[in-house]
Amino acid sequence: MTSGVLERTLLAGVRAAVASQVGLSFPEERAGDLERGVLAAATSLSLGDPGLLARRIVDGSLSPADRRAVVEALTVSETYFRREPAAFDALEQVILPRLVAARAGTTRELRLWSAGCCTGEEAYSLAVSCLRAVPEPGSWRIDILGTDINERSLERARNAVYGRWSFRGTPAWFTERHCRRIDERSWAVLPRERGMVRFESSNLVEPPSALGAGRHPKTDVIFCRNVIMYLTPDHQRAVLERFHAELADDGVLVMSPAEGGLVVRGLFAVEVIGGALIYRKAAGGSAPAHHRLSEPHRLVEHHRHPAHHRLATHHRHHVPGMDDPLAPSAPNPAPVPAAPAAPNPAPVPAAPAAPADLLADARALADQGRLEDAIPLCQAALATPAPSASAAYLLATIHGDLGRTDDQAEALRAALSIDPSFVLAHQALADIARRAGRDAERRRHLERALAILRSMSRDEPVAESDGLTAGRLSETIARMLHG
Repeated sequence: MTSGVLERTLLAGVRAAVASQVGLSFPEERAGDLERGVLAAATSLSLGDPGLLARRIVDGSLSPADRRAVVEALTVSETYFRREPAAFDALEQVILPRLVAARAGTTRELRLWSAGCCTGEEAYSLAVSCLRAVPEPGSWRIDILGTDINERSLERARNAVYGRWSFRGTPAWFTERHCRRIDERSWAVLPRERGMVRFESSNLVEPPSALGAGRHPKTDVIFCRNVIMYLTPDHQRAVLERFHAELADDGVLVMSPAEGGLVVRGLFAVEVIGGALIYRKAAGGSAPAHHRLSEPHRLVEHHRHPAHHRLATHHRHHVPGMDDPLAPSAPNPAPVPAAPAAPNPAPVPAAPAAPADLLADARALADQGRLEDAIPLCQAALATPAPSASAAYLLATIHGDLGRTDDQAEALRAALSIDPSFVLAHQALADIARRAGRDAERRRHLERALAILRSMSRDEPVAESDGLTAGRLSETIARMLHG
């Protein structure tokens, strides 16, 4: 729901212009978010009439200052160090050792790209992973690039000073080894780690030349998480094709678990490593996307299981709330084993599991309380050519049970990107907004859920509600809205 400050036709023009010029998608249910962003940008620019800024957006006459204000108002700047730790476990224990073995006798170079790096925590986390996983990292050329469209976020990234919120869930060894405490509330990334990373302003939907691709024609690892889901479908395809072209032949793409269903079939082959879903570049961009499984490195052997009967290898539970980054903790982890002298054998392809089977097995594990085991199966179900909103909703439920509110919200948004009429996702997002004190957002999701329910037959069961009817749930949500 919008505030009505901007006329509907003008707001529709803004939506189309933002989609074409920036690549950001604002469907009808997010019209209020778009309008609030334009109003915030107009306020920051001291424009008395927000319609003036809206018309500049539509006719393409934004000044550089206008464009910066609009981008900052419309993009989400939310991240923290080692977010989704399973991805960094996979990077350190399998992906980097595999790349080191392949490059040790040739270039001794590694290139990593944090695309949509926000305020830099992800890029610096990649630097730490390289220091942990690459033997004698000083003898290698390690180039880590962080790019983002938000100039203010990049300024914070280059400053490399962070508060407690950026370290939530981060193990104590991270700050002890890789940061310097400034005061009770802030830490600075150490010079060694800062020197490994460079930041550039870039919009992923612009032509590759804007990124200076000639300086790094092939990249080994691309992290692009919680970015693709906000782009229009056409731009999603274009960005993924660009990633495929940018990657080395043995390169990998890491995305958010909630974005698995957005990967274009044929460009990447899916590999499950521990609890992370990894996308390996498919040769020629035409190979089918198989579900492959690799376990993190062990000192003795590798254990491989079919993707739909995977046993968990890590149980890393985040504690909800604010953790002290320098609080006493368990002893520092042992150094990551050195890379093997020869490349590991390629994972053995397994027959792709049916999405319904993956989801059924994930539910069975979750019902047994094996939540961490169920997560990769949800991710694999989302990575199929026809992902279901139910898989995303189950993933959200698991993250919610584990206290991972950010990951829960991302999975819920993924469910809505697959099926905008998925009522329970709106209801769950409303509850998250309520707990965060964001009443306008809470009301927006409840109103959307109520509108969907009222378009259904009263006796129609609501998806994933254990038989609850649309009529009964609409009564409950109406009381939540007006009670």
